[in-house]
Amino acid sequence: MSEVSKHFTGVAMELTPAVDFTKKKNRTRLFLSDLWKTVTGLKLPLVQIILVSLALEVFELISPLFMRFVIDDVIVTKDFPLLYILAIGLGLLTVIQYVTGYVRSWIVLFLSNVLNIQLVANLVRHLFKLPIDFFQKRHMGDIVSRFGSMTAIQTKISTDFVEGIVDGIMVIATLIMMLVYSRLLTAIVFTALTLYIIIRTVLYPTMRRLGQESLVASAKENSIFMESVRAILPLKIFGKESQRENIWQNCYADKLNADIRIAKLGLIYKFLNQIIFGAEYVIILVLGSMLVMKGGFTIGMLMAYFSYRQQFVTKAISMVDKVFDYKMISLDLERVADIALADPEPETSGDAGISRAIKGNVSVKNIAFRYSEQDPYVFKNINFEIKAGEAVAIIGASGCGKTTLLKILMRLLDPSLGGVFIDGIDARRMGLHNYRSQIAAVMQEDTLLSGSIADNICFFDAKPDFERIYACAEIAAIHNDIMQMPMSYQSLVGDMGTTLSGGQKQRVLLARALYSQPKILFLDEATSHLDSNNETIINQHVKQIGITRIIVAHRKETVSIADRVIDLETMINEVA
Repeated sequence: MSEVSKHFTGVAMELTPAVDFTKKKNRTRLFLSDLWKTVTGLKLPLVQIILVSLALEVFELISPLFMRFVIDDVIVTKDFPLLYILAIGLGLLTVIQYVTGYVRSWIVLFLSNVLNIQLVANLVRHLFKLPIDFFQKRHMGDIVSRFGSMTAIQTKISTDFVEGIVDGIMVIATLIMMLVYSRLLTAIVFTALTLYIIIRTVLYPTMRRLGQESLVASAKENSIFMESVRAILPLKIFGKESQRENIWQNCYADKLNADIRIAKLGLIYKFLNQIIFGAEYVIILVLGSMLVMKGGFTIGMLMAYFSYRQQFVTKAISMVDKVFDYKMISLDLERVADIALADPEPETSGDAGISRAIKGNVSVKNIAFRYSEQDPYVFKNINFEIKAGEAVAIIGASGCGKTTLLKILMRLLDPSLGGVFIDGIDARRMGLHNYRSQIAAVMQEDTLLSGSIADNICFFDAKPDFERIYACAEIAAIHNDIMQMPMSYQSLVGDMGTTLSGGQKQRVLLARALYSQPKILFLDEATSHLDSNNETIINQHVKQIGITRIIVAHRKETVSIADRVIDLETMINEVA
């Protein structure tokens, strides 16, 4: 009850399926094969690793035979020439074994890099294709944590998978060699291994639960840390550094406690492993010695058997552990599945839909929007027309849906009902890449990226047009400010634009929007930090370009520069 009380929020939720409830068949599980098939160039390195690994295992199988010959045929008979021959052979075998191991390590390193690059790159590529609401519903730390799961998956595919196959072959080979020497001793060893497998099977559900708790705790700690760093300014203003530190410490303690619980269970595994195989070793030693004393074994045979027994136990335990590790990897796959199985935005290719240059006419016909079928409509039956080159301000009380409407116009969100038409064509029929390449925006939550001011204005264009960068900065009335900086356009800014004032940051963002030469410019409180003089200058400059401007604003100075005003709140009330 104490554990329940710790996590109880005071809110209880009861879920009851409605009469028309139908189970969706959305796929929620991700398999290794789904990731495997996205990677190219693996077959040859995998075959090479398996062949080289098998060669190494053959060398390990031969080594105990050398020991047997030395003890039974060399030491007993004092055959020095045979000793020299065996020593040379063993030396050559050792050199070949080390060289083979070195080659295998290089191939594994190459394979790991190929996997790491392709797996992560494919996941990042898919992530960038996901709709905006995917990111709005998740914490940044959680997304980062899910990407961290790819490291464990990559290790399992590149190294553990191959080692598991080789270990399985080696287990069979050493088991055969042990049976050749003594079935009784081998039965005892196999019984000990069976006990270990039973213990791992019984404790697996607990290990899986603890692993899941650790992943969740780690993701929460990451989120709290990132949020705290981003919110450092208000934390200092309100003097909440210590409070936030305590919150982070509690989350970090939960993560450490989860890891400690896993470590404790690992100690139990190790302890039981030592008990089982320690007892098995003593029994084998006693029975093997008795066989030697009765003449059933030579000393060399006993030493060779112990060597094979050690190889069998080591490889068998390793193989069993890898099998359960593969079962545990389902936790990482479940976390990655949240990204990998999410549906991307439709028509992310520039070849999809109608690809054409737009003029900038916008028509909104009977659109309505709500976030889900259970939520109320944010707005509905909204209609208006905007002509190419016109500046239109959208006003209304906070929360009435102005920013949501802008996102629909930019095709970041799809309307629940109705449609948006660009130059008379349904925006959903236009190629998404083609459409977005002809629009630009400055949104409330926009940020600058780490790099120079020039990099941010051209949005890290591979071949930046510096003349256009300067021209856009002039239009945004930020050129003079930039030239007064020690490094001018090469001045560095942080990922949150920490070296710039609020007004300077907004003007750089506006210059960035203008650099893409859009036909439609969306502005969501884009000049809220500017003085009226700068705002007037910028408006005059932008007006000369002749592009369509759709402006969301509350300030009278901003609204007054528009050719026309659309009161969204009034529209909603009229419909109601």
